[in-house]
Amino acid sequence: MSDVSTLNTYRDAAAAALASGDFATALSNARAALAMLSAMPDTRDAAGHSLAWDREAIVECINQCTRAQSVAAGIQRTNITRARPTTS
Repeated sequence: MSDVSTLNTYRDAAAAALASGDFATALSNARAALAMLSAMPDTRDAAGHSLAWDREAIVECINQCTRAQSVAAGIQRTNITRARPTTS
């Protein structure tokens, strides 16, 4: 199986898992795709067609899966900003 078809398999598996609410499987497949892409450059074929990998989109998918998995488990992250008391 070529690298591109393997990446397509990971993408399709992640999308199907997301659609069914299986965030752990989606996360696993997205991470596997990102790991593969860490060693693959963007490419151009002999006809001049380019194929660029959107690594940031995969990272965002991983972040969303992680958040969704946490919410499903009852854990939510919240940013808290502390304010100093004002003096009058």
